[in-house]
Amino acid sequence: MSCGWIAQRDTLRAEIISAKQEAGGVQALAQRIETQQKLLMALSARQNALSPLRVLDELTQVIPLDSWVFQFGMFGGVSILAAMRRAQPI
Repeated sequence: MSCGWIAQRDTLRAEIISAKQEAGGVQALAQRIETQQKLLMALSARQNALSPLRVLDELTQVIPLDSWVFQFGMFGGVSILAAMRRAQPI
């Protein structure tokens, strides 16, 4: 009779060890998912940010050929200091 409860105890211990190992795997997977989500958010923010190259490309399309850009800045917005031969709004 005493052997029955010992067998149950050993079975429960084995199940606890197995459950702890599985929980460790789940925690590691949750950590990987969290890391991947942070990377995805960072990449998404970077992709949605104004690209200086895109702004300069658009600028070359908009500013007339007889114009000169003296200053160009992108700090929370775009600022341009330019001059042209003929007076015309940009």
